[in-house]
Amino acid sequence: MPYYDLRSILRSVPPWQNPHSAHLQNLALRKILGTFHTSPIQAIEVEASLSPPAIRLDAATRKYAFRLAKLSPDHPVNRQISNASDTSDSSDSSDSSDFSSFSSPPKYSLQRIASTIAPLLSSKTEPIQHFHFAPWDRSMPWATHIAKLPKAEAATAHRLQLQTQSPNRVLYYTDGSQMPDSTGIG
Repeated sequence: MPYYDLRSILRSVPPWQNPHSAHLQNLALRKILGTFHTSPIQAIEVEASLSPPAIRLDAATRKYAFRLAKLSPDHPVNRQISNASDTSDSSDSSDSSDFSSFSSPPKYSLQRIASTIAPLLSSKTEPIQHFHFAPWDRSMPWATHIAKLPKAEAATAHRLQLQTQSPNRVLYYTDGSQMPDSTGIG
């Protein structure tokens, strides 16, 4: 994402109210594509495969808001949002990591960004379990076994093992051998 887009997102002025980005993009498009000054800007944007700045900045803001929603409540950015909401509205004691709790217009940039997706989030949204499989935890809850038998004997042993397994056990075939019309690796 270009620097200019990020700067517009983090400003206190919403990106759709920023006329400078549209003027800058229009000027750059006309110079780069070599079009006449009277050419319609929508046609130039289609030719350059660029969407208008308001749409691009709004999409970037929403992507960042969804990224904020995925972060842990203990993340420094979410702490900053909660601190900002505590200072702006000390009577509201709701959890700030729930972005649907914004009742008044946000006063700070991070609150504004988080509130852009508040109508899209609900209690039916699947919660993320942070550090369920932490990168620093090297013990995995599964085991891998590679038999040192010839192919035919290994296939027979595998079929016998499948018959004795619990039906709740999950097996992963990463070679594509269980897909229709597939023969797998060998």
